Amino acid sequence: MVEPADFLRLVTAQCPSGLEILNVCRIPTNRSARVIGFTYGLTVPAERLGGLQQHLEEALRASECWVERTRPSPRRLNIRPFVRALRLDEGSGRLEMDLWLTSAGTARPEEVLALVGLEGLLACIPLERTRLELQEDVTSPPVDPPVSGDEPGPDSPDDLA
Repeated sequence: MVEPADFLRLVTAQCPSGLEILNVCRIPTNRSARVIGFTYGLTVPAERLGGLQQHLEEALRASECWVERTRPSPRRLNIRPFVRALRLDEGSGRLEMDLWLTSAGTARPEEVLALVGLEGLLACIPLERTRLELQEDVTSPPVDPPVSGDEPGPDSPDDLA
């Protein structure tokens, strides 16, 4: 069995530039986790940045943001409860959408983009899922504490005392 610190070191060495593993812990096989949130990001073209920050702020202030869904069946849905945060780095044009996933569903990235005046953007700009947030089963305590990339590994001088 590979120890969490060893696994972190081995996997981190294989990660492409820009991919960072924040922590690793051993999870018992009888334990489960569920997705509760995720972040999507994309770079908005400069010509579509005008007024975007204001649209983001308005969407976050709104108590309801209704969309018409056609699949799996036609219905009207308030997506506002699923939108945790919307962030724009105006210098780079990078937009991030933090979304909740609940038992009632989630907002789709294309719905959020349409809400803030960026409809059709996904036809020409790639969307990246940059974060996935899991909630572990809380019925049993973790076996090992998480090991982060900032902690010394088993071969570090700190372990040779």
